[in-house]
Amino acid sequence: MRVRPAGPPPLGSSRLCTPRSRIAVAQCSAWRQHRVIPRALTMGVALILAARSILMLATGAHKADVVARALNGPMTAGLPASLLQAGAPRVTWMLDEPAAAGLF
Repeated sequence: MRVRPAGPPPLGSSRLCTPRSRIAVAQCSAWRQHRVIPRALTMGVALILAARSILMLATGAHKADVVARALNGPMTAGLPASLLQAGAPRVTWMLDEPAAAGLF
């Protein structure tokens, strides 16, 4: 097993982080304190954009500004979700009304 330092994976790669993983034990311990889901698959933007279909799910009013900027703003590395505009026909956005409020 190859062990990488904690942090974002290289562009175009993916990684599974669990509380038992040696890759990011410290990060996962911190996540548990904040009640974040303890398991996550991380993917680079290039890998996501290569997918046949992409599903984005956002809920809550606290996501409204980010959703609006991702869909209607310029594509920028500062907001990775905005890069999904490049794959628009393959991207499905599922939003509740509060998350979609910035689109109206």
